[in-house]
Amino acid sequence: MKLGIALLASALVAGGGVAFAQQDLHEVVKSIITDTVPAGEKLVGALESGELEEGDSYIFSVRINPEKEYAVYSSCDFDCHDLDLAIIDEDGDDIDFDYEDDDVPIVMVERGESGNELNIRIDMEGCDADICVWAVGVYEQK
Repeated sequence: MKLGIALLASALVAGGGVAFAQQDLHEVVKSIITDTVPAGEKLVGALESGELEEGDSYIFSVRINPEKEYAVYSSCDFDCHDLDLAIIDEDGDDIDFDYEDDDVPIVMVERGESGNELNIRIDMEGCDADICVWAVGVYEQK
């Protein structure tokens, strides 16, 4: 999978400029999520994506129904080799997390685990470039 992303990104940079390639790379990283989510799961809101340097984090929130269960899927680009994902409370403390040494962390959210809002933190733990592109999707379970 990473080789395919690397080849696509290289072709985009060579043919269309870095800004165009970065935008398309966001779409490629998002498609990693949409291509792997099981059938029947419903995306809540939109897929979130961004760029981070190694060691940096990004926090955002998604409104949810506390009576439902959710899966939070994430992925990153070919230069990223370790992306971490956490659901945090208002104080920034972990509720649940995936800190495995991988680039596709997933966190399951049980009913009532985080109230009406998921506070999601992405940590770029391993990036072999100046920046790496990441994406996150919150999906309601069937």
